Amino acid sequence: MTTQFDITRLKCLMDARAIAPAVGMLAEETIARELIPADLVLKDQECRHDAHPDSKSLTPFQAAEVLGEALEKYLPVEYKGKYDPKFAPTRTVIDLWKLRQLIDLLGLPYELYVATAAAYVGKPKGRAPRLSQLMHRDVIAHVAREWAGRS
Repeated sequence: MTTQFDITRLKCLMDARAIAPAVGMLAEETIARELIPADLVLKDQECRHDAHPDSKSLTPFQAAEVLGEALEKYLPVEYKGKYDPKFAPTRTVIDLWKLRQLIDLLGLPYELYVATAAAYVGKPKGRAPRLSQLMHRDVIAHVAREWAGRS
C-alpha cells in the first residue's frame, strides 16, 4: 500500500530547525496552531507541567514526535510515519496530541504507556487500535495499575 504524504510540514520544520532551535520552535508552534484546536493548544501549559522527566524538556510538538515513534514501535503500522506529526493526516495529529496530553497529565513515560496500553488492547481485527481506544478509561486504569505495580 502506498500512501501519499504532504511534506509541507516536514520541509518547513527541517528548514526552520536548520536555522536555529528558536526558529524551529516557532515553526512547531505555528504548525500546531494550524492543526490543533485552540483549546487543546492552551491545555498544553497544564499538561507539560506534569509530564514525565524524560519528556518534560521537549516542546509539545517534539513530545508528539517522540510519542509517534513509540506508537510505531508498539502498534502494527501499514507504513512508516503513520503517527509522525510532521506529515500525518490532521485527524491523526489531533488524536496524537490528545493522547500525548493524557500521558503527560499522568506523568508517565510515553513508551511505557503505549507498550502497556497496546498489550492490553491487543490488535482488534489484526489492525492497530485507534488512538482513541488507547485513551479509554479501562485502558488508562490498566496502565495506572501496571505502573503502580512497578513503583
